Amino acid sequence: MEDVEKVIANAPGLLAALIRAALVTGCRQDELAKAKRSNLNLLAKTLTVVGKGRKTRVIDLQPFGGFEVFGTLPPAVGSLPSSGITTDCHTPL
Repeated sequence: MEDVEKVIANAPGLLAALIRAALVTGCRQDELAKAKRSNLNLLAKTLTVVGKGRKTRVIDLQPFGGFEVFGTLPPAVGSLPSSGITTDCHTPL
């Protein structure tokens, strides 16, 4: 876990929050990139994602501070030019 924290601490900009979101949710990069604010249930503190094979799953964001991590993401992720990673989503988290 210490190594993961070092990676997060050295990740540029928004990439750190996305790495932490993947860590606490178990989501794949593609699942996070395609997630929309409408998939976030603020009352139940859950995130619904569509993964491999178009399987839908609901993730409980309460354990491990998952809900707080999503509060650090801006309404529009768009692309991450500083890291070279881009997403093709229109309404990301």
